[in-house]
This record gives sequence, structure tokens and C-alpha cells, in this order.
Amino acid sequence: MESKDAELAPSGRRAWWALLLIGSASFLLSYATFCFGGYHNKGSAIFFEALYPSAQVLLLHSHAEGEPPGRHFPLLIARILAVAFEAEGVLLVAFTFSRQLRLWWTVRRGGHTVICGLTGYGLELVEDALREGERVVAIDPESSPIHILESNARLLRGSPADPHVLRKAGVHRAKLILTATADDSANIAAVIRAREVAPGRRARAFVHIADPHLRALLRHQRTFRSDGPTPATVFNVFDNSARLLLRDYPLDHSRIRPETDQVVQLIVIGFGHMGEAVLARAALTGHYANLERLQAVVIDRSAHRKERLFRNRYPHFADVAVAQFIEADAEEPETQALIAALCAESAAETISTIAISFDEPPHGLSIALSLLNGLRCYAPIRLRLNDDSSLAAILPRGQITGFGSIREASRRKSWLDSELDAMARKLHEDYLARLPEAERSRPENRSSYPWDFLDDDLVESNRQLADHIPVKLRAIGCHVAARGDPADPGVLVEQFDEEKEVEPLAKMEHRRWMAERFLGGWTSGPKDVERRHSPYLVEWEDLPPDIQERDRNFVRILPNVLKQVNLEIRR
Repeated sequence: MESKDAELAPSGRRAWWALLLIGSASFLLSYATFCFGGYHNKGSAIFFEALYPSAQVLLLHSHAEGEPPGRHFPLLIARILAVAFEAEGVLLVAFTFSRQLRLWWTVRRGGHTVICGLTGYGLELVEDALREGERVVAIDPESSPIHILESNARLLRGSPADPHVLRKAGVHRAKLILTATADDSANIAAVIRAREVAPGRRARAFVHIADPHLRALLRHQRTFRSDGPTPATVFNVFDNSARLLLRDYPLDHSRIRPETDQVVQLIVIGFGHMGEAVLARAALTGHYANLERLQAVVIDRSAHRKERLFRNRYPHFADVAVAQFIEADAEEPETQALIAALCAESAAETISTIAISFDEPPHGLSIALSLLNGLRCYAPIRLRLNDDSSLAAILPRGQITGFGSIREASRRKSWLDSELDAMARKLHEDYLARLPEAERSRPENRSSYPWDFLDDDLVESNRQLADHIPVKLRAIGCHVAARGDPADPGVLVEQFDEEKEVEPLAKMEHRRWMAERFLGGWTSGPKDVERRHSPYLVEWEDLPPDIQERDRNFVRILPNVLKQVNLEIRR
């Protein structure tokens, strides 16, 4: 991303520099001609008298007093350059005026998308919004207006946190505001200023936060709560990529029944932002019918330091999954032998997946190929490739698959109006319908707010609930299909068996809910939403019967919920 943006930044300025150089060359050539070959009188006055005819040649291309008789080659070149100067000047002025006019018209119409920052992930967001047919105003201090014009977006140069620039971008008329610079603090400042410029405006705001610790703290503090001064939704391309990875390549690639003895094992190699996102997302979704906890092994050169930081972010991670951090270099033969042994020695006891998440795809590819040669049992390798399609083309078919496309993770379906959000919304609406009237009317019960007014962390909670539906269905040999899909041979399932299906799925849901709460900073104790205490963070057998029944009811409504979003369950 950085190299592409670096190439774009100076291109708009080059046109103006070229105009200045052409004009200067024309003027200096004609000036030298008039000074040394045009006038008969000599003396210091000639240097001043030559200014006016030189300007005539540059601006009017006309013959001037004192011009030497006959053809004079430097003057001819000066006239040609003068024509080029005026032509380019007219084009640049027209371009600038038309760009401002189009910007004004986009803002005047309203309903557009404002994207702050193009040096982080903003450029991908711009291109995706344009593919979706959106009208876009992009704010960035550096990027080239020529490139943005070619993309049919409108560019405003300036700081995304400048109120004047935000007003010009029309945040008071926009329907979406996205802040996605490479700097988390700049993104937060931009969304705060946007809300100050347009107070009370219900445009949806999304703020990209790359730092996982900062993201966790902001959600814990409910910084962007729906009724606060800066309502917004936090999103992150690494988390989106991890979500897509586990959706497309689930860790339970072998079916896990209640009686299954195997546990799921995830080996993460490289523990940067992407590696951490994969582990955290796996801990949220990795809850299976046998109720065995996810086992994770993290291998990194700085594993001990990163483990301390990770466990500081998620102090209750040990209540959710079992994680072992090993400080080692994955390129070393001894480390690769260790990974092969982890997969082979417990092949009958674990269902293993290897996720290689280095920032540099070629580095990861070399390790993936080395591991493939040394593995003595089946363990799929998921290799982070970003958007390097050339490397994806040479991957061995089958056991190594790529993930981590920033382009894919930046697409609208990953963070807005996706199938996942449609399910999450319906699940929340069903929750509201079942909520007693006394609970619904209490302002402090923030989970009772309508979907469009939910806090960011509660929206994410519903998305995690929807994330886990395919995991539950795989446990009973089912899957989600498009409603009425004739190409799917599965048998339609409209209700579950109470003993064989509802009960184990309800237990899975309770485990998933506990993981969500523990990773969100909740602890066990008397109910206190503000302090994040819950009395239900206990094992299934210790739950009150009415809470157990809530989980059963959630399982029972799944066929109807999916039907409302044009999906269905098939076996």
C-alpha cells in the first residue's frame, strides 16, 4: 500500500511544475533574444525594455517592437513553448475548476461517502465504494487529484481532522464516514471532529483501529457508544481477514460430535497484528459440540514478550482457550521438526491447522513449503498472502491455501450490510421481541436499543453470535444454503431434535457466549453491566434453568431467523 501511494502523491504537483518550467523557458529565451539581438540602442535600459516584448511573446505570441528581422530560432522556440504554456495552463485551470465544481455538486446532493485518509487502507475503501456505485469524497493531505479523478471520486487535500476540510467534504450531508489513515490517533481525531462539525447527524461512522490493545480499550470504555458525542463503529482489516479465514476454512474441518475425543489445535506462526487477530477470532468461534477448549500454539521470535502483551489485553484468555507460546525461529529446521511433531504425535487426538501470518508473503511461503515436505499427517496450512496473486498462483493445490487479502477485507461486505449483519440484525430483533416490556423500557439496558442505535460492542456481540451459526450446524451435520437453491442436494431442516440437537447446540452457545464475555473483559459476579460483571459466567450445569432455556430457545429459532434473510438449513 505504501509504495503505491508514494507514487501517486507527487503526480498532481508535477503538472504545475512543468507549467512553471515551460513558461520560464519561453520567457527567458525571448528575453535573451530582445536583450542581445533585438534593439539597436544599448545600455542598462535595454534590460528593462526587453521585459514587455518578452511578456507579449509569452502571453500573446504576437510580434513585438524591437523584434529582430527575419527568423530568429530562439524566438521561434520561445513562441512554441508559449503556446504549450498557455495550452497546459488552460487545461490545468479547467481541471481545477471542474474538480471543484464536481466536489460542490457531490456535497450539495448529499448521501455520499466521506473517506478520510488514503495512505492506510483508505484507497481500497475508495475503490470498493466506487464499485458499489457510491459517490465518494476522499480527504488526504498528499494523494494525487489526477488519480482520484480517474477513479471518479472527489479529493480534498488537507488534514482529515481539520473542521474546515470536513465541512467542505460535506460530512453534515454524508451517509457514511470512514476514517482509515495509517495512524490510529488520526482516525480517532477525524471521527471526533466530524461529529463536532455535524452534531446530531445520524450518518454512520466507521473508525479503523489497527492497534489491538487500543481497540480493546476503546470498546471496553464504550468510547463510541451510540448516545455519546462520537457514535461510531470500530473496524479492523486484520480482524476482518481473520473472520473471513475462519468462515472459508473452518478449524473443525473434521466433524466434531458431542462424543468426539479430538480437540481442535491451531498453530500460529508469526504473531503480529494478523497472527493475533487469527488467534483471538479462533478463540471466539472455536467452541464445539464436545465442549473441549481450543488448543493454540504460537511460534514467534519474540513470543515471550508478545505473550505478555496478549495476555494483558485478554486477562481471561485462559478461561477460553489453552495457549502455549514458543519463542523460536520458524525457519530453523528444529522448529519445523517441532511443528511436524505437534501435528503428528497427537494426530489421533487433535484436528490441526497451521496459520502462517508473516507480513512478508515470500517469507511465509518458504516456511509453508518447507513444512509441507516435513509433515507426516494431514494439517492444512493457511498462508497469509495479502494481495499477492502471483504467489497464490504457484501454491501447491490442496494443502496450502492463501488468506489475508487486504482488498477483500476492505470490501463493504466485510463490515457493512453483509449477510453476517443481516443475520445479526434478525437475531437482535428476535431478542427484543422476547424481552419483557419492563426490560425494554429501561434506558440503562443498552442491549434493548434498536439495531441502528446499538453500541459498537453490542453490534459486534450480535455479529459473533451469527459467526458461530455455521459451527453449530456442522456439529449436527447441517449447513447453511441459499433459500430454495436447486443445486444443493441437502434435505431442508425446519426444526431440530430436542434431545439430540437442541441440547448440545445450547451448550455450545453458552460456551461461545462465555468466551465473548471473557475476551470482552467481563468477570463472574453479581450482575453489573457497567462494571462488566455477570453471574452466568459459569459452567452449563451451574446455570439457572431459565437461562438454560434461553439458550435452547435461541437454537430453536435458528431455522426461522435464517429464513428471514433468504437462507435455510439443510442436512
